[in-house]
Amino acid sequence: MDLQRKTIQGLARSLDEKRAELASFYGQFGARLLGESADSECLAPPVPAERVASWKELMATREHDKKAVLDIKACMTRIQEMQQFRKELDRNLGAETARYREELCRLGRAVFEHYGDYDDSLKADFADAYERATSAGDSLSRLEEKRERLQRELEESGFFGQMLVQFRMAGLASNVRQHKARVASILREGAERLVAKGVIARKADSGELDPESAGCHRAIQEIESRRDELKKRAASLDADQATIRSELELYAAADNPARRAEELRSKIRETDKRIDAIVLLAAREYSDKFIDEEGSSVLGGGADGCSFGDMGAYSWQLEEVSRLRSEI
Repeated sequence: MDLQRKTIQGLARSLDEKRAELASFYGQFGARLLGESADSECLAPPVPAERVASWKELMATREHDKKAVLDIKACMTRIQEMQQFRKELDRNLGAETARYREELCRLGRAVFEHYGDYDDSLKADFADAYERATSAGDSLSRLEEKRERLQRELEESGFFGQMLVQFRMAGLASNVRQHKARVASILREGAERLVAKGVIARKADSGELDPESAGCHRAIQEIESRRDELKKRAASLDADQATIRSELELYAAADNPARRAEELRSKIRETDKRIDAIVLLAAREYSDKFIDEEGSSVLGGGADGCSFGDMGAYSWQLEEVSRLRSEI
C-alpha cells in the first residue's frame, strides 16, 4: 500500500512538473506570437488583431506604471537627500543667528557705554533702549548688592541660619539671571534698530564709531553675509523640493509617495497576470489549430502536408507543444 501511494505521489509530481514545463513554454511561444503579430510588417499575423491590441495596451500600461514607480523612487531619494541637506542648512543658519544675536548684544553694550560720546543722530534711535537698559541695570545692581549681603550673612550664620539664607539666595540668583537677560535683550533690540536704520554703517563709514563698536560692526557684516548665503541656498533648495513635489503630483504621489509606489506595484502585478493569461491563451489557441490535447496533429497522419515540417514558421514550437502534451 505504501509503495502504491508513493508511486501515485511520484506520478502526480511528474504530471505537475510537465504541466509547469508546458505552461512555461506557452509563455515563451505566446510572447513570440504576440510580438510578431504586433509588427506592422507581418502580413499574416498568427494572433487575432483584437487580442494583440489588448496585449499591447496592457504592455503599455505596465511600462507606464513601471516608469512611474521608478520616478517616484527617484523623487523620494532626492527629497530625502534635500531634507537632510536642509537640516544641515538650518543648523548652520541657527548657529549664525545665535552669533548674530551675540554680536548685537555686544554692540548694544558698547554703544550704551559710549552713549555720551555720540551725537544726537545716534542718540535719537538709541535713547529708548538707553533709558530702559539704565533702569533695568539699576534694578540688577540692587539685586547684586542684596546677593552680596546674603553672602556675608551666610558666612556669619549658624547651620539652620545658613539653610534659610541659601534658600533665599537660590531665589535671588534666579531673579538676577532674569534681570541680566532683560538688560541684554534691551541692548540687543537697541543695537538691532541702529543696524536696521543704517546708523551704525554710516558712523563706521565716517570713522565715528568707538573701537569696540567698530569691531562688532565688522563681525555683524560678516555674519549677515554668511546668513544671506545660507538663506539663498535654503530658498533654492525649497524651490527644488517644490519642483519634485510637482513631479510627484503627476503620479498622484505627493501626499504619500511610498504608499502610491506600492499601489502601482500591486497594479503592475495584476497587469502581469492579465498579460500572462493573454500570452498563454495566444500560444494555446494557435497550437490548437494544429495539435489536439493528446499532442497529435489535427491535420491527419504522416502524409504529405501533415507533418510538423509542413506547419509553417512555428513548426519547431508546435512539435515541442506536441511532445509536452503527449506526456501529460
